[in-house]
Amino acid sequence: MNEKRLAWLLLISLSLIWGSSFILMKRALQVFSPQEVGTLRIFSAAIFLLPLSLPQLKKLPFRYYKHLLLVGLFSSLFPALLFANAQRHLDSALIGALNAVTPFFTLLVGWVGFQRRISQREVLGSVLGLAGTLLLIFVGHASVWTLNYYVLLPLLACLCYGINGNLIKHYLGDLDTNVITSVAFLLVGTIAAIMLFTQTTFLVKLQTAENAYWAMGYVLVQGAFCSAVAYLLFTNLVKSTSALFASMAAFFIPLVALAWGLLDGEVLLWNHYAGIGTILFGVYMINKS
Repeated sequence: MNEKRLAWLLLISLSLIWGSSFILMKRALQVFSPQEVGTLRIFSAAIFLLPLSLPQLKKLPFRYYKHLLLVGLFSSLFPALLFANAQRHLDSALIGALNAVTPFFTLLVGWVGFQRRISQREVLGSVLGLAGTLLLIFVGHASVWTLNYYVLLPLLACLCYGINGNLIKHYLGDLDTNVITSVAFLLVGTIAAIMLFTQTTFLVKLQTAENAYWAMGYVLVQGAFCSAVAYLLFTNLVKSTSALFASMAAFFIPLVALAWGLLDGEVLLWNHYAGIGTILFGVYMINKS
């Protein structure tokens, strides 16, 4: 397949998978706490990828482990916990829409940390993205211009994604996609397992809470597909194109998340639509550049 077509196919597939993750998270949080949902998601992804990660441990040079751990933290564990906590206070459609700021953070981290040159069009796109984000931050349900601090949680998660994309491109470009993804998840999956089984009441809820197994099923689907499979796609996309192009999944994720949210009966204010539209236009400007 033509490389350009393949890149766009991977990007759209990634967007559909990640855009659907928020409604799954919403269902799981009806039973489990944010920490339980976040850590179970990463732990299950690590288990899913064990056939890929275990054979790599003996032959992988030790110098890569530091960056693989950082990739695991910034790509998976930190965002999973931040998004799960945000989901308790924000609609899944809005959280999905906030993913659109990922390219701005990717651009910012590349410029500040890796001396990437930025064009005027990219600066304009970043300003538009910031303006749209401010519209979303100052929107609440009680009052149209209420400061919504919980919006900062998914924004921090998007910053983590921006750091992650640049880490992969600059430090792990010579490693195979499967190695990066599987070993990174194995490293943070161990941390997630310790947190899940020692710092939460997950096992108690699994035995006593109503619909606990359904909720666990939603998280396992998240772990296997929205984390493990999606991150394999993302890593391959970063290596074959660029961190900025891969972050353009954020252009489509809001559309998928909005569709799921509206189907689930969520209601958005006009300020939400204005903010989301401004962010997406900013992303378009960066992508066109």
